[in-house]
Amino acid sequence: MYHGTESDLLRCFDKYITVESRPTDVDAVLIDGAALVHILQPKACCTFQEYISLIVKPYILRILDISKRIDVIWDFHIDKSLKASTREKRGEGNRKLVRENTSIPRNWNDFLRDSENKK
Repeated sequence: MYHGTESDLLRCFDKYITVESRPTDVDAVLIDGAALVHILQPKACCTFQEYISLIVKPYILRILDISKRIDVIWDFHIDKSLKASTREKRGEGNRKLVRENTSIPRNWNDFLRDSENKK
């Protein structure tokens, strides 16, 4: 089985999608929480509290300008699933207990790689 990246699929859809304008009035927005923390890197933050208050919260509040409701969805990997086996092959990153005053790991992507950090 071929193991590629999900972003490779986006190129297949480019010819079918045209973006004419941004929506101005939306009832609800769904956000993939895992994608959100991958997109919003904590570059200038020292703690998780700073990361939430300076980066994540303002991002979500900007979305509230155009929508009435926001749902942030978090998933988990079932132990014997294809995603879990792929994650296992990639290896584990650095494990860290996440609390408000916990310092942000230096290597964010390595931190996100460890499944235990998602619990």
